[in-house]
Amino acid sequence: LFRPRAVLEQHPKLKTWVAVAELVPRFSWDLLRNVEISILVDRSGSMQGKEHFARQALEHFVRSCPFQALVDIIGFGNSYEKLFPSPVQLKGEHFHAALAHARTLEANLGGTELAGPLEYVLSRELKDGFHRRVLVLTDGEVWNTDHVISVAERCGARCELHTLGLGSGASTALLLRLARKGHGSAQFLADGEEEALQETV
Repeated sequence: LFRPRAVLEQHPKLKTWVAVAELVPRFSWDLLRNVEISILVDRSGSMQGKEHFARQALEHFVRSCPFQALVDIIGFGNSYEKLFPSPVQLKGEHFHAALAHARTLEANLGGTELAGPLEYVLSRELKDGFHRRVLVLTDGEVWNTDHVISVAERCGARCELHTLGLGSGASTALLLRLARKGHGSAQFLADGEEEALQETV
């Protein structure tokens, strides 16, 4: 998944050949050179059984981020954990660390508290000339919806907030409202739609 591949097959009777090439497009944010990308990944207990969604999506974004971007990966639950002390370019050891993190992601941080990490990211000083892009990967099961939405309103002129709902129980209302307040977009993946993940993101 998420790797270019080619398949060559021969028809058993007609003896004709068909070739199919599958190319993986880079994530559209690479059009921006001066960009800070923060990926907030839900690691709460409600994500248990959906970790494969989060792992595959995070790996895709790690591979797709432009080299010039400053990237932050934050897991959240009752509290939040930063993979790096501050946003970094995903090159060399940072790229491999992010990839390893994506592949071993666990839903082990308790309840779902999105407001804290979202407020942390949106209140962080943005470098001159930079744009901020925030991506939230979650099933959207939060208890303080209004507070989370009010935090998202802090996404200013150089900021976009995008959401990706994981699993059939993802809160459509919350994720759509978050994206709307953050001048971004919302996408959803239901259970069993793992193969559609690449197209969706």
